[in-house]
Amino acid sequence: MEPLPYTKPLNGAGTNNDLSSFCKITDLNVAFHGRKVLHNLNLSLPDSGITVIVGPSGSGKTTLLRALNRLNEHFPGYSGSGQINMSFSDTYQDINHSHMDLAALRRLVGMVFQSPNVLPTSIVRNIDLPLKLVTSMDKGARQERMVRALQEVHLWDEVRDRLKDSAQHLSGGQQQRLCLARVLALRPKILLLDEPTASLDFKTAQRIEDLLLELKQQYPIIAVSHSLQQTRRIADRIVVMKTVRLNANSISLNVTIWNTCSCCWCRCSDLYFQSDDKH
Repeated sequence: MEPLPYTKPLNGAGTNNDLSSFCKITDLNVAFHGRKVLHNLNLSLPDSGITVIVGPSGSGKTTLLRALNRLNEHFPGYSGSGQINMSFSDTYQDINHSHMDLAALRRLVGMVFQSPNVLPTSIVRNIDLPLKLVTSMDKGARQERMVRALQEVHLWDEVRDRLKDSAQHLSGGQQQRLCLARVLALRPKILLLDEPTASLDFKTAQRIEDLLLELKQQYPIIAVSHSLQQTRRIADRIVVMKTVRLNANSISLNVTIWNTCSCCWCRCSDLYFQSDDKH
């Protein structure tokens, strides 16, 4: 895929020698209607495996995820500052730069949401339509890309004989896999997942988890989860976010990164469950 229109090397990190982190966040601030959600956040995200973001409700997990493809600015009252430098080739690019092509960014940084958001059209058009809108691929190439994407999420054999049926007739798990296939068809570099199994039953959620364990061989995955059990099953590393609100407009953000060895997992769990009631 072609590089984004704006490219600026990060000081001291503009070559492949520093690509163990695909994303370097520096002094990130996000607020809505003046209420701070993220404050001076500094974080590096690895270029492989599954990183799971956990923390109590309101700690800024989804806000952080949306910052990685600049979706926050579509919400009322948004204000923000800071740098998010991502590596898509051999240089880092500050995606918060005013000249950033957001359509190109969101192709490279694909996102799947908590509830399946299938388009109100056929299964085939759910994948073909975005490809037609944002690429110059001909019909045959789009067809091949669609089949490949459905195969990647193990959905092809289930829908190959009813591609013209409405996507809304699929089960919840099938819809979520279709949404994932739609993202994969655009050939992203990174996958963002906002509680992708929250609306699914346990068996279907496990199937999605197994799929993510396969996909991590091809894509860095950044996921938000409220389930510590799920986090333990799929995470290669964990980002624990906890906030202490000092007053209406001031917060203190504590971010801790853990690997998933047994010792670290116990300490991570203790930190997650610490109460903020005293604050």
